[in-house]
Amino acid sequence: MRFIILFIIMIVHFLPTISLAQNLIHNPSFESQKCCPDGYSQFHCANDWIRPTKGTSDYYSGCENRFYSPEAKVPKNFFGSQDAYEGISYIGIFAFYKDSYREYIEMKLAEPMIKNQRYGFSIQVSLADKAGIAIQSLGVVFSDTLVKQRDLFFTLNLPHEKLEKEDKTHFINKENWTELYIDYTAKGGEQFLIIGNFLNNSETDTITAKTTTTSYTEEFTAYYYLDNVCLATWKSDNTCTCFNNGEPPIIEQEFLELKDVTKEVPPKVGDKFILNNIYFETAKATLLPTSNLALDSLYNLLVKYPTIEIQISGHTDSQGAHKYNLVLSESRALAVYSYLVDRGISTGRLDFNGFGKMKPITTNETSEGRQMNRRVEFEVMKISTK
Repeated sequence: MRFIILFIIMIVHFLPTISLAQNLIHNPSFESQKCCPDGYSQFHCANDWIRPTKGTSDYYSGCENRFYSPEAKVPKNFFGSQDAYEGISYIGIFAFYKDSYREYIEMKLAEPMIKNQRYGFSIQVSLADKAGIAIQSLGVVFSDTLVKQRDLFFTLNLPHEKLEKEDKTHFINKENWTELYIDYTAKGGEQFLIIGNFLNNSETDTITAKTTTTSYTEEFTAYYYLDNVCLATWKSDNTCTCFNNGEPPIIEQEFLELKDVTKEVPPKVGDKFILNNIYFETAKATLLPTSNLALDSLYNLLVKYPTIEIQISGHTDSQGAHKYNLVLSESRALAVYSYLVDRGISTGRLDFNGFGKMKPITTNETSEGRQMNRRVEFEVMKISTK
């Protein structure tokens, strides 16, 4: 009995450490608070976060407060209406204002960043209803020292990482949250993080975002809500807690039809093909006879074009253990490789590899998507000049 109690105590004690090992951001959704805001400019109510400058960042929460004020509530507040991305709280900052006035938020990470380690950082942003300006990028600073310039109201001129949308368009969405994310390779020892716009007004790319809710005083301001901050290491299976719900990022690729090149269009270096209608025994690398037609099409291609060299790659969906999927995917690629070698194709023209779940081409959240991700493909790597 004493052992069980001790075991439970150890689990409770180490749970915060386990959680922080995934996300290095304390209070990532601003739910932990030391007070319930009864007006704007009460950023001090959010635990673990501070203001690095004199700019008065705001804290909004749906918490109950007997001194009720509509200015700092969620979803409706001084700058508009927005539900929290997660929980009942979020932050608001001016990212563009007259005379380059700026607001920032800063925190100390759960642990210092490791040199040359790859990290993923993400944050949810939403433009406030009243804002008349939308900007094209925010920034994040990873620093080894605490930044405190409490006499500064204006732009923090610090080297920073750009937070942009993939399509490089402006953050103009007022109805929904937009995820911004970056890859970052640590220099080593960074243990503080600052978020905001580190460019002055003349350097900031803006567009108009005026609506009927925009007053004259907000016509030239960009005010953003921030929520759900995440910083975590990338894992060996190409996943990061901060991206894609912890799934590997989907890799958009263009595949050609094998039947097209076997008829009239010669292949070229970089061409990729999925071997459709390749079947294996369940959870094994044993080819089924129904695969012969597709395998023969690949064989015929290699015979028709004797100077091309290819790499065969195996892929799985995201279900199952990473190491198991790596072995299974490589074994299936090897099975195709062996079939071709047995038919007389030189090993010098072939290579194979297995990537497990690391390179999905569509979502793993549906059975159809998982079926598409379980595939064998090949790429033309070289065309020799014989």
